Amino acid sequence: MSRVERRLDAWLVRFTGDPREDTLEKTPYFSFRAMTRCATLVLVLAVVAVILTPSNSWRRRRRRRFICKPTDCKLSQWSAWAACSRTCKGGTTTRIRKIVYHESCGGSCPPHPLNETRSCNIQQCCPVDCAYSWSTWSACTGCGNSTKSRTPFIKVHNSCNGKACPGKETQSCTKIILQPPQIGFRVYHLDVQVSSCGVPSET
Repeated sequence: MSRVERRLDAWLVRFTGDPREDTLEKTPYFSFRAMTRCATLVLVLAVVAVILTPSNSWRRRRRRRFICKPTDCKLSQWSAWAACSRTCKGGTTTRIRKIVYHESCGGSCPPHPLNETRSCNIQQCCPVDCAYSWSTWSACTGCGNSTKSRTPFIKVHNSCNGKACPGKETQSCTKIILQPPQIGFRVYHLDVQVSSCGVPSET
């Protein structure tokens, strides 16, 4: 008897009893016990096979789980161009983009720069805006529809399409009319003007 057979026999004895306890007169009973041992062994092996053998649905789920679909990488849209590094004589501006997700499962991702740079403001003449300050407002002119004005004092004139200097500004003067109530037979009409018209007249 081989070693495997001895171990199997010991395992059967453990679950069904020792067949050597039966005498020769009990041969039919011994045969029944041997059949019982065999049936028990077959039942145990069948249960183990059912437990260890995965179901078809589990196999399908596992197969789907490990199926890898090729996916290409995806890039975001380009951002707006940034402000130029210089106002004249050649500057640079840059725009960028990002990787939304990388390729997977054998997908492709062609060469993709994540930033671009180009020249800007290549004109050699740098724009210069006008620099100025305002004078104080002048006195109102005349006593009718008078006006007042102010003049800019130019410090730096514009050049190369810079912001131009303003011209002289003119505004209407404010006119205030006060009409007090009548006192007796006299009517007071006070015409006050913010100007150099002199003392208001009384009628």
